[in-house]
Amino acid sequence: MPLAGTFDVLDVADVLSLLARRGCSGRLYVRAGQLHGTIRLHQGEAVGAETNEGNSAEARRNWQPLLEDICFEALRAARGSFEFQPEDTDGPSGPKADVETVITAARQRLAEWREVEGVIPSLDAVPRLAEGLKADVVTLDRDRWRLLVNIDGRRSVSVLARRLDLTLLRFGQLLKPLVEDGAVTLESAETRLTPLPTVRLEPETISSLMVPPEPAEPAEAAQTRPDGGAEPARRSPLALAGRLRSRQSTSSSGDTG
Repeated sequence: MPLAGTFDVLDVADVLSLLARRGCSGRLYVRAGQLHGTIRLHQGEAVGAETNEGNSAEARRNWQPLLEDICFEALRAARGSFEFQPEDTDGPSGPKADVETVITAARQRLAEWREVEGVIPSLDAVPRLAEGLKADVVTLDRDRWRLLVNIDGRRSVSVLARRLDLTLLRFGQLLKPLVEDGAVTLESAETRLTPLPTVRLEPETISSLMVPPEPAEPAEAAQTRPDGGAEPARRSPLALAGRLRSRQSTSSSGDTG
């Protein structure tokens, strides 16, 4: 029968254990944070796993690590939900995974993650190279050196992990000793966004900054003749000079023709 609920009562490990003990077959849909995962079961054993990130052909063949990732992310998330849809299936002919073994590995990863969280509390924190070291000597292997040279003071923990194609747990395990030794500091996203200072201008200052508009040329008013007709509007000397030049230019063009 279908089964649905949230991880507030039963976490993903409890749900999987229940389905395994009953020998259920079907699909378990897991939603936790940005994770949307599907675990396929046949007679209480895991036979496949997929996520919403688009799995390659290699990932579909080697799905056991992906299954552990789904369980770990669901255990790590503060909130989540699940839905199990039973279906009649003969099951694939490929390998199967013991659910309890997967759950044990996921819980071990969760314990390791809690240790990382004690030093790296936020995935939005931005690592920066420190100006000084707490320890006298810092030993770097190849993976930590690769991490260190990619720290630019702009990318967050989650962005750097994706850039280096590392899981968050693996990235945190590499970064944690660098923070503890003082080689790297973590800057929160809130402190990086410094608000602009408030500027207050006095009325006298505003007046001095304003540019007065250019004076408009007075309109040429039409006057009325004694007989009631309209007298042609008087033109300014500049307007008359321009009109005269225009007529001379026209006359010259006519003579040339």
